[in-house]
Amino acid sequence: MTDAEVRGAVNDRQCLSLTLFGEVRGEHEEGRRAVASVIANRLATGRWGKTWRSVCLWPWQFSCWQPQGGAVNYALVMLMARSLLDPEPSVLPAALRSCVALADLAIAGQLPDTTGGATHYLTTALYADHPPTWAKQLQQTVVIGRHVFFK
Repeated sequence: MTDAEVRGAVNDRQCLSLTLFGEVRGEHEEGRRAVASVIANRLATGRWGKTWRSVCLWPWQFSCWQPQGGAVNYALVMLMARSLLDPEPSVLPAALRSCVALADLAIAGQLPDTTGGATHYLTTALYADHPPTWAKQLQQTVVIGRHVFFK
């Protein structure tokens, strides 16, 4: 299965889980919840699509879905996606299982927003060194873990 076929085959739950895994698996639970909130906030606006999957796969929004955003991370996300799509998957890593549980909460509407309505985020390091133009045009809402959140 090609990467494009994998992206086409994942459902909302799998796509959200993989996005969280690819973007913030190294963060504490609070940081993972915050990024899930950003995705939920984007979904609520309709600007990035009307499904969890469309929001997560919207072009150039989440680097884990782009080889240019980091080839090693992208390859790992694709590997985990293939595992989730396998009808008889092997044991999934703890970080991915945690992201699946968090995705379930988000999809069920049981995830409180700790970001103040944020629809964007970036790492604190990037924000300090070279903030992108879009970050200068938005209101910073909170810093959680190693990420700055904006709306």
